[in-house]
Amino acid sequence: QWCDAHHGTPWWQGGHTSLANTALLCGRHHTLVHDRDLTCTITDTHVTWHL
Repeated sequence: QWCDAHHGTPWWQGGHTSLANTALLCGRHHTLVHDRDLTCTITDTHVTWHL
C-alpha cells in the first residue's frame, strides 16, 4: 500500500500495464520521477533511471 506502480513506457506511448513494464516507487519518488521527467530501463533484475 506504500508503493505506486510507475510505467517504464507510458500506456499512451504504447506501453502495457504489466510487471515487465513497471517499477514500484513510494509516492514521493514517483512524484519526483514525473516532476523531473525521468525515463528508465526495466530488466528482469533491476531498474536503471536516466536523467
